[in-house]
Amino acid sequence: MNRISVIALPVLVAGVLALGGCSRTPSVQKTPPGGTYTSITGGASFEQSVKTANSTDATIASYDLGKIHRSPQDSALLFIAAGKDGMVVSRDDGKTWSPVPIPLVGTVDVIQTKSGVFLAAGLDAAKQGIVTRSTDGGRTWQNVLTLPASKSGATFQLIKGTTSASASVVAMEADPFQVNRVWAGTNDGTIFAGEQDGRTWRKVADITSNASQITGDRSGAGVVRLIPSPFNATDMLIVTKDKRLFTLKDGKLTEKKVPVNTDTPAPLGVHLGSQKILSAAYVTGFADALLVGTDTGAVVTRDAGKTWSTLKLPLDASKLLSSVVVAISPTNVNRIFVIADGIVYRSEDGGTTWNSTDIGPAGYPVTDISINPANAAHMLAVVKAPTT
Repeated sequence: MNRISVIALPVLVAGVLALGGCSRTPSVQKTPPGGTYTSITGGASFEQSVKTANSTDATIASYDLGKIHRSPQDSALLFIAAGKDGMVVSRDDGKTWSPVPIPLVGTVDVIQTKSGVFLAAGLDAAKQGIVTRSTDGGRTWQNVLTLPASKSGATFQLIKGTTSASASVVAMEADPFQVNRVWAGTNDGTIFAGEQDGRTWRKVADITSNASQITGDRSGAGVVRLIPSPFNATDMLIVTKDKRLFTLKDGKLTEKKVPVNTDTPAPLGVHLGSQKILSAAYVTGFADALLVGTDTGAVVTRDAGKTWSTLKLPLDASKLLSSVVVAISPTNVNRIFVIADGIVYRSEDGGTTWNSTDIGPAGYPVTDISINPANAAHMLAVVKAPTT
């Protein structure tokens, strides 16, 4: 694990050393920022941890990493989708990594079920959305769900919009109650349930975007994150690309709106605006409590979204946030994390006071964070280079 430091050698000095016949020290390859960062201090500090297990200089710092998933059998066994590089696996809680190829053009998400079956989602060479399945630890794969590539003009558009990308699964989660069930969400808002460890699939619900009825473009409803409830078998939170929050209960979708001003009661109970939602988490031990990250910070509800309270984070209120990830310690409900635009805000008293630390260089967003349920002092974060 290492912090990034770059020392630039002046060109003139380098030339003098070369001409003087001095023996040249082999250059040390600098590790670029990004990739995975670990904490063994409960989030008080983070260090880059991107080395591969079988190489002294290869890293995953520049990989296109997705969401973090932990093995149901071993919380120190980690899996992350890695785009064109398949997936990366860590057997030591994020200290080292091993790339594993997957027969997809780009892997967007990968999970392991409680039975040990791997499911990977992405696109194939024909740009079809694919979920592929492995029962032998990733040595062989079999496609179990195919979403055909999009066809131009396939849907009615009142106003012609942009060409929609092919439908594909972009988020998956194992069901915490049904051992052989998995959940999947697509980039155009369809929710699937996979039974028998993903061998068979059925559609559960469709989220519509605000633009879909006019332009036919459903990409705004694309799923960013699925969060199955740890309390109720039929409940789930869904965060969408157009920054909305939904609950799914018994197959019924309900949008949860957070008012712009949570401190002032709305006249006649009607709010004229709502905040943009970037992430969400259930609160440990409280079935009706949610922690939600927004483009202005974070809010909490204790009554399933009837009322909301804003957490008093030390943020610049004049700036909107582009990246917010929230988490709560599985062993201490008062330890709250809000990671906003690459800065980790940590509270040990339920959100009353906050400490902060950075992960990676400025401008690099944190896209996911995971706390080891067997040792809550150990955390892992995914950091990506900013998009241009």
